[in-house]
Amino acid sequence: MKSSLDIADVGLAGSREKTKKPRVLHLITSFEVGGAERQAVELLKRIDRRRFDVSLAALRLEGPHYHEVAPIFPRAPQFPLTSFYNARAAKQLMRLRGWMIRERADILHAHDFYAGLLGAAAARLHVIAERIEPLL
Repeated sequence: MKSSLDIADVGLAGSREKTKKPRVLHLITSFEVGGAERQAVELLKRIDRRRFDVSLAALRLEGPHYHEVAPIFPRAPQFPLTSFYNARAAKQLMRLRGWMIRERADILHAHDFYAGLLGAAAARLHVIAERIEPLL
């Protein structure tokens, strides 16, 4: 059985046309040891690429979990920050926004607090759907 993401009715003489895959951009602070990082890595390794066009970016491409996703995302950009209160933060925000535009993002999935802050601001500037995981 096909899902609504796989096939869409076009309405032209009963023809059917495949819909485009949603472009999901995953943003994470780093790949250090932690629960959010572990969950992000597992999701990135297991997500159905037949249904989703997936990209990855990080504030820092470092940490012991990065080697697990590096082969899948060999050219993942990073948007390093030292603070949210300096010109570099504004520069990284605009770089992230530009990346989202170039990638034609439909959805941003931010996996942790700092990625969520930067990602939400860039998503608001880019006007895409966003998903920020709640911190419990």
